[in-house]
Amino acid sequence: QEKLTSWLEAHRTGWKRSYITYAPRVLVSGTNFTLNIQTSGVILNIGGHQYERDASSSDFAFLSP
Repeated sequence: QEKLTSWLEAHRTGWKRSYITYAPRVLVSGTNFTLNIQTSGVILNIGGHQYERDASSSDFAFLSP
C-alpha cells in the first residue's frame, strides 16, 4: 500500500480523461477508486470519471508475488 501510494503521489500529473473501456489486467480496488494496471499504462476510475496515463509495468513490479 505504501509503495502504491508513493507512486501515485509521484505521478499526480500527466493524467488524461479517458472514455475507452479497458479489460482488467491487474486491478487494485479501494473504497472509492479502481486502478487498472496495463502493460504500458494505468487507468484510474474515481468519482465517476476515468483517467489514464503512461506507465511502465516495471513501475508496479512490487504488486507481483
